[in-house]
Amino acid sequence: MRVLDSIQRLSPTAINRYLRCPLQFFYNYVAGLKDLDDTDEDQIDNRVFGNIFHRAAQLMYEQLLPHDIITKEDIDRVLNEHGKGKTGIDAVLTQAFNEELFHLPEGTTKTHLLNGLQLINREVIATYLRQLLLIDKSLVPFRVIGHEMDVQQSITLENGRKLNLYGRIDRLDEVGIDTPQHHLRVVDYKTGSKQNKEVKELADIFLPNNVTTKHTDYQLQAMAYALMLDQSALPQGGVAKAAGNSLPVSPALLFIQHAGTDDYSPVISIGGVPVTDMVNQHGDHFMVHLKELLNEMLSSEKPFEPTPDTTRCTYCPYRALCW
Repeated sequence: MRVLDSIQRLSPTAINRYLRCPLQFFYNYVAGLKDLDDTDEDQIDNRVFGNIFHRAAQLMYEQLLPHDIITKEDIDRVLNEHGKGKTGIDAVLTQAFNEELFHLPEGTTKTHLLNGLQLINREVIATYLRQLLLIDKSLVPFRVIGHEMDVQQSITLENGRKLNLYGRIDRLDEVGIDTPQHHLRVVDYKTGSKQNKEVKELADIFLPNNVTTKHTDYQLQAMAYALMLDQSALPQGGVAKAAGNSLPVSPALLFIQHAGTDDYSPVISIGGVPVTDMVNQHGDHFMVHLKELLNEMLSSEKPFEPTPDTTRCTYCPYRALCW
């Protein structure tokens, strides 16, 4: 059996890797040459920084805020508690650092001595968490349904081959409660400085050149997650009670560093139109483009060639194999 034939599941991360460089996809997913994790235990690179923020945000909403409706008063309480001892945001930051940087058992809350750079990163992440709370104040009342939620969807390609698309949602929330704008949001947290650029039409998201120039890999992932969301598998409670599991779903990219303006909205827009209902606005066309891309990726007739954009090679883990 060909290795390509044995691939039964793919994530949006793998698909975006192919768009970035087909040969990089080959090395990782076909040849089985996994990325090396050569980060020192005490070093905070961009990946570890993001992991710490994601974990701290999850803990903040699970431990410090109500699991049902969140109000302005709830958010103000958490904001006002910060810096007053080893509670609140300080406590969840300690746990997140223990788990994601020092690889201690989940739930470890004992304070670990940090060096200077680690302390700076801790304060930056604390600032991001406070910024996230300030952003969320504009949503009240709202409900956070869950963090780090696994989703998947079965796809049948043209040749009848079945493939599972899978991923993990950073955050699923329910906003616009008791209003005509009541909907779910699949939120992808972004802690980096580079934002995606809006595209004119859906097909632009699947163009390899736009991965670098417009960071369309962000949109592809968030929109795929919105389609993969199986609302029938959501935790019972808010959504089930409010709308019988029939709420529209919006894909959202929440760039923490750029979300300070009053009119900021993380919901993705295509051609100037916000995607407030992924399934009905773009679901069918998205799947057409996705299946075309998957057919190309898994075809034995098309070779895996390196990207012509050599700027993508600078930080590629397989650079030595090509140069």
